[in-house]
Amino acid sequence: MENHKKVEQLPDWSNMSTEILEQFCKRLTIPNQVRFSSVCKSWLSANTSKKAYHWIPDAPWLVSKDYTNAQFQVISNTDKQAYKIFKPFKPLPDTLIVGSFKGWLILNSKFKLFILNLFSKLHLDLPYHSTVGINDIHSPCAFSLSMCPNMNPTAAAMVTYGGCLGWCKVGDTAWKYHYTTGEFYANVTFNNDKLYVVDRDGKKVKMFKYDEGVLIQVGSVESPRPSGNLLQSATIDMRIYLVVCGGKVLVVGRIDDYTKALKPNVKFVISMVEESSSMLVKVQSLDDHVLFVSNSNIECLDAKYCSGFRRNCVYFTCYFKHYITSEVKEFSVANGVVLRSILSMGHHMYSPIWVLPRFPFDCDCEKCTSAQWITPEKMEEKLVLELKQRRIVYL
Repeated sequence: MENHKKVEQLPDWSNMSTEILEQFCKRLTIPNQVRFSSVCKSWLSANTSKKAYHWIPDAPWLVSKDYTNAQFQVISNTDKQAYKIFKPFKPLPDTLIVGSFKGWLILNSKFKLFILNLFSKLHLDLPYHSTVGINDIHSPCAFSLSMCPNMNPTAAAMVTYGGCLGWCKVGDTAWKYHYTTGEFYANVTFNNDKLYVVDRDGKKVKMFKYDEGVLIQVGSVESPRPSGNLLQSATIDMRIYLVVCGGKVLVVGRIDDYTKALKPNVKFVISMVEESSSMLVKVQSLDDHVLFVSNSNIECLDAKYCSGFRRNCVYFTCYFKHYITSEVKEFSVANGVVLRSILSMGHHMYSPIWVLPRFPFDCDCEKCTSAQWITPEKMEEKLVLELKQRRIVYL
């Protein structure tokens, strides 16, 4: 009698229930989602389904603005790794990242202005900034996007280097603009269907609503403190940001003081827009939130989503010559001082910018037009990370 060896049947993981696979996807960070999608077609399909799409809580990544390379150089603050992401467009010398907002990069070239989701390669053209329509230095210096509930862009606003405010809806062919003689804006953000703009001194914020393409001012707030002569010094540089933090709009001023050292002494001054009193009120605490600040953008997150980052702190990139940086430092809002360096990169990055690691996905809400530009074929272009090890030292 022959002895028949029992052959053990290995499970066919490709035939797992789609519902179970979608639950797995919802708990994976971006790099692990990419690895998950590369296992087989059924896993890829599960990861690109509408049910699986939502933001995985993750600290912002750093993306280099280097325009000479065919790839984006990125650093994940969660898994402490560096990656390369191939650019879905020809790397022209004049194509630069000029902003980032809620997972979307804003890129500017000689003839084109567009927004790009770094992790899916989906991109949307915006009107070219020369269509702002006034005699101005049109190149954008600050951006914000209005988002649907599922974080897809529905409208854009920008401030030009000449201090003009421009805005448009996704799909428009020209920017609409607002300019008042003698007033120069520094930054802009959306919140609760209103547009907020702050002046270059960080002392005045205006609120607008737009109806049928026309901006209507609905309020303004000012700082009770005099501006002083802080910006008159040649050794002091100040940048002004607007950010929504816990439902409130904050004015964040970054002050780089070069008076006593080659490397600047950095501090942050934060005020809250209090519309009921029409005043800017100094903020003593961010509570459970964290701010991430670069030269070109600012992001705010709940500290529970940012492993390794402390609540009530500002994390900012430090610049040396020609906007080259290799450090991220921590500023304590409670103490008003820089506490430590939390990231030292093994290689320098050119003017890195913070970007939230998230995918766009199809949405059927009233505000969103994503159905016009997200297709199943584009959703499956998610395998965009080339995993490369780089020397990164976390302190």
